[in-house]
Amino acid sequence: NPAARSITTLRATGSEPYRLGSRTILLPTPPIVVTDGETQTVTLPISAGRAYATAYNDALYIFVEEGAGSHLWRTDGTVVGTTDLGASALPVNTEAYAMSPEPFQQLGSKVLVWNHETLWVHDLATNTSSAWAFSLGSGTFLMGQTFVIGDVLYSISIGANQVLWRSDGTPGGTATLLSAPSVIKVLGQDAQSLYVAVGGSVQRTDPASTSMQQLGDVAGMIEQHQQLPNGRMVLMVHSAGANTNALWAVDSSGLQQLLAPTSMAFTMPFGNLGTTLLFKWDESSYGNELWVTDGTVAGTQRLTDINPGAADTWIDFVFFSLLNKQLFVASTASGNALWASDGTPAGTVKLADMFSVSINVVAQHMGQLYFTMNDTAGVAGLWVTDGTTAGTHHLSAVDYGALSGNATFLGIVGSAVLFSIETETHGHELWSAQAGAATISQLGDIYPGPAGSAPELLASAAPRAFFSADDGTHGRELYVTDGTPAGTVALGDLNPGPRGSAVTFATLLDDQLFFAADDGTHGLEPWISDGTPAGTSMLADVAPGVVSSIDEPARRFDSDSAAAFTPEASFQLFTLVGGYVTFTANDLVHGFEPHAIALDQAPSISAPDHGFAPSSGLARLPIALHAGLTPISGTVTVMLTLDPALTYVDDTASVTPTLNGTTLTWVFATPPLDQRWQARVQLPAAPLGTAYTLQWRVATSAGTLTQDVTLTSAAQVFLPSVRR
Repeated sequence: NPAARSITTLRATGSEPYRLGSRTILLPTPPIVVTDGETQTVTLPISAGRAYATAYNDALYIFVEEGAGSHLWRTDGTVVGTTDLGASALPVNTEAYAMSPEPFQQLGSKVLVWNHETLWVHDLATNTSSAWAFSLGSGTFLMGQTFVIGDVLYSISIGANQVLWRSDGTPGGTATLLSAPSVIKVLGQDAQSLYVAVGGSVQRTDPASTSMQQLGDVAGMIEQHQQLPNGRMVLMVHSAGANTNALWAVDSSGLQQLLAPTSMAFTMPFGNLGTTLLFKWDESSYGNELWVTDGTVAGTQRLTDINPGAADTWIDFVFFSLLNKQLFVASTASGNALWASDGTPAGTVKLADMFSVSINVVAQHMGQLYFTMNDTAGVAGLWVTDGTTAGTHHLSAVDYGALSGNATFLGIVGSAVLFSIETETHGHELWSAQAGAATISQLGDIYPGPAGSAPELLASAAPRAFFSADDGTHGRELYVTDGTPAGTVALGDLNPGPRGSAVTFATLLDDQLFFAADDGTHGLEPWISDGTPAGTSMLADVAPGVVSSIDEPARRFDSDSAAAFTPEASFQLFTLVGGYVTFTANDLVHGFEPHAIALDQAPSISAPDHGFAPSSGLARLPIALHAGLTPISGTVTVMLTLDPALTYVDDTASVTPTLNGTTLTWVFATPPLDQRWQARVQLPAAPLGTAYTLQWRVATSAGTLTQDVTLTSAAQVFLPSVRR
């Protein structure tokens, strides 16, 4: 709630959110709910059924299948702006929908829905519909792969056969293009056509025709293919019978062979340099060596002869490009080495000799690639390269001893790269490498001795990174580092003792870390940290007591994804929606549902700003204290100044108040989180409509808050829950 700045449970929906301007539309199986992130939500007048949605011209169009038919709705996110555009002529086919999770496709101003037997098209611009029979045969379903090229939708549907079909939203422009018992392989597309292959037959679509254009046959199976920025699709073709490979290319000009078949037992993925592709090729005079192609005959050439003469070079690409260079390992009878190539003969150079033929890429930062490998003596270590021979070296500060040189990338803080590195002396600990430096440094021995603290990254963004580690005494707890030894500190023993606080689901939002932790008293609940011990605290005890509100498997509420609730703990739990941090938690009343907290720094109070009480008798005065995102330290003092005509009776607070004149004072030694209670007061006999003025005042380390309340005598009690 933006006024109360409090954690709030949104209406229970179990929903998938779609953004529409400032509103979020929660789209489950109807009812469909609209919210702007506040507690007030609106249920749209859309009847029950399975729903699919697409946005067009600032509105959301929702196709709902219901019973024996279906309807299309349009909404701007309000009840008034939600209208039923009418029933479709599309009977529901349960089997087809079960096999087709997305039967609803948008094509310009049109939406197309297919249920295996009928294609229904609605023009959103003119609000007109049409439908016609369209079947691909028994057991064939929409939509395996879909492509929109110009004004035509292409789809490959899977069933007894694979079927390529097209539609421009008209009966005459809807047709089956290709049916095959084997895989229809998509090679690429240009502004006019989709290029596919069935076996060795290469074909393309024609936007002006409902038939395919045959481009030729490559006489083998297309094992590897890649489309380049110039539009050319490069094809590596293997003929199992002849045990040969051939290189082809295709585009709008046709199919062309770049290299004639040569004897090769298998193919390897291309090394991609953006505008060119690297590949290994065997020719009789030079053996197996490194080649490059831009998809043309003139641009296809051998780059180097690493193993001179007809002897082969064993080549294995490191699938990681660095400053427009491709790294690869080359092995010959004389040894192994790490190489780099920019796609030119002059730019293909050896970086370093190595003992084995494997390297493990760890991280890339500021033009440098960090990796582990064994040097020529077999000694493992962490290396760095900028893609040049001079810029490739071992980071010599690490004493690995007899270990394998285990290094795991953790994160980046400014110009520093963080690693968890294992050594014989310290075990797994936190290390830092500064960009351009020849050495790395250990940031601390958190768990003294060879056991190691096993640091694990939680989240990082300049100027700090959060991680968890086990110091051997307090269990796995939360730490922060700025990339220096002095700036690497623990943020507290959140769960006192050796068990650790099970910090998880950590996400940096608005320069603060939101995470879940278990302090041993409240279960796994939402927490926040600003990177200091004093600024690390629990946001709220959503599920009161020791029960966890965030449990395994936790789920996320994600405003930019249709996968709103995902039962895998590895996904992000906390997300940013406008000015709100949203997360999913179980308050033990509504089950797992979305919650929200405004990114407001100040604590606040909320109480009804007016109320009605009986003309005489008892009246209740509720109040809630919200901690906000600024941690509250020290005591919290809450005062209620009564109208002189009112008499204090009792309250439900966790501490006993003192009464001084007409002012009640509660002092909380421990700052309450989302604390709620009420005071009861006695009203004198008075005419209906008599008004009484009261004031709440809360003093915290973050400042003083006040809330005026007017109580009016009436025939019955009505205390609305209005937040301010």
